[in-house]
Amino acid sequence: DCARIFLRENFRCAKPIIDFVNEVFFEITNGNRFEKEYRGEELVYAKNSGETSFPVTFALSLTDKEDKSKAKENEAEYIASEIERLVGRQRKEDGNLLKYKDFAILLSAVKGKSRLYENALNRRGIPCITEQNESIFEMPEVMLVLSALKTIDNPTDDISLCALLRSPVYGFTADELYRIRYSLPGLSFYDSVVAASCLNTYGRSVIKGGVYKLSEKKNAPPRSLLQKCRWFIKELNFYRTKAQGMLCYKFLWLFYMHSGLLSAAGGFVQGDRVVRNLLLIYQYARDFENTGFKGLSSFIRYIDEIAERGGDLA
Repeated sequence: DCARIFLRENFRCAKPIIDFVNEVFFEITNGNRFEKEYRGEELVYAKNSGETSFPVTFALSLTDKEDKSKAKENEAEYIASEIERLVGRQRKEDGNLLKYKDFAILLSAVKGKSRLYENALNRRGIPCITEQNESIFEMPEVMLVLSALKTIDNPTDDISLCALLRSPVYGFTADELYRIRYSLPGLSFYDSVVAASCLNTYGRSVIKGGVYKLSEKKNAPPRSLLQKCRWFIKELNFYRTKAQGMLCYKFLWLFYMHSGLLSAAGGFVQGDRVVRNLLLIYQYARDFENTGFKGLSSFIRYIDEIAERGGDLA
């Protein structure tokens, strides 16, 4: 035997929310084939707690052909601006002014969304705490460190190389990467950076494997960009030399100190979290060396295996 149980009575939502949902569904079903099915199935407010209720605020984003990522950003910005507007101005039912701690942002899923809201709140100086299940491997600072280690271990890894160049450590822009890549065609991205670092006034670059010329002289990267490439290659060669035969946790600390990443991390958005995550990776590198495995390449494979299994760093 079986029976259908209709969960119409709602004990969790405030009455204005239930009334709003019912109104939306009434407009959707009114005058069409779903009308008869919906009538009598409206949600019922069953809590009767006597709590003060507030009207539902509904905001529409009217930008045409808006992509999903932009829509999410707009939603986060709107919510942050509303909190900023209400705090210190709007009063609660007890007569006290609203404070930041009186607000909570509820999301259907935190993973992949929380950072948008954190950034929007932080830009307005609004303190926030996130209860999240995001993997540490999705944190920008962790992705930066892993990109750096992978580039140092294997510069021909174009994805890691580009991520490192675009990071705050080296500060290349997307346009600069484009200029490097397409001014010297027929090369890997790493070789393009090397060639740009060696480019002379005749538009020729002599590197291992041959002499390369600019596709067109007018496409030559500006001198400031060539200098950035020279500086980056010098830094990369320094790290690659140091990494040889060095314990990976000692090398990681060298990278933190030489790049200034750890000292600058405190000034990042949510600096305490950034510093904590950087030190967590360092501790994992120490623990890894204690297992008997050695070297940067082995540590990278170890971290990749954890990430691929959907694991995390505790």
